[in-house]
Amino acid sequence: ADWLSAGRPESLEDRLSSPAEHVLEVLQKHGAMFANDLADATQMLPAQLPDVLGELVSRGRVSADGFSGLRQLIQGTQMVSRRAIRQRLRRQRTNQSSGRWSLWSVGTKKEELSPTEVTEQWAWQLLRRWGVMFRDLLSREPGAPRWFELLQIYRRLEARGEIRGGRFIAGVSGEQFALGETVRQLRHLRDQESPGEYLVISAADPLNLVGILTNHPRVPATASNRVLYRDGVPLAWRRSQTVELFDDLSHPPPVVLSLLHGKLGLHQPTPPEPPTVQPPQVKTQPHPEKPQIGRLF
Repeated sequence: ADWLSAGRPESLEDRLSSPAEHVLEVLQKHGAMFANDLADATQMLPAQLPDVLGELVSRGRVSADGFSGLRQLIQGTQMVSRRAIRQRLRRQRTNQSSGRWSLWSVGTKKEELSPTEVTEQWAWQLLRRWGVMFRDLLSREPGAPRWFELLQIYRRLEARGEIRGGRFIAGVSGEQFALGETVRQLRHLRDQESPGEYLVISAADPLNLVGILTNHPRVPATASNRVLYRDGVPLAWRRSQTVELFDDLSHPPPVVLSLLHGKLGLHQPTPPEPPTVQPPQVKTQPHPEKPQIGRLF
């Protein structure tokens, strides 16, 4: 959408590095290119190009025609030994698997949006994304307008009856705003019994709000880290092979270890194992030995 890139003056943080500017010039001149061809045209080292592409992707300046190119950027942050082992194979299949890189096209603007209109589009986008919007969530939205600007829009939408304002999430300071559908879902979750479901997500997932919505220390947003929730409450997190608990747990730690070292996603509660019924043991008393009567005659 045009409004995502509108209304933001360029700052020092938005300025690109010289290699990134060079890649943009090559793409503007030649159009979409494979990564290998782009490296040859820019005369960059194979290890340098992924960093430059990552910079351009994070700024919204380039895009790939498939997810493979983005996966390779993420895989490039893994261990050096693993990257070195697969370096030759990755070079051979780059043209076929990573797809082509091209400039991100924002389209032709038919009319210029005012700053207020841009902020209102952002306000709706954030509500649809998070359900409930409040100031602390802006730490996950670096490109969003300032909270003061969003607050004026949200108050206006609440006055028109288009959204709801209130205290929907405990432990969050400041004003909160939500869609009507979100409020109904929150009431349903409040009234129903907790199912005891477990959820394991990557720490790089935007839903990793540990330290933002809770009083726990933040979990580093690394793809290899894992965070475990039970009914939406963070229980533990894993870094490499180390597991750390957020609070005292009421269930056995082996369950936590098994989930954090397993697959991502939703896991049903583990039913308790039925107690093993041992058959009653009957203690038999040894019969007293009968006294032996000797022969009298």
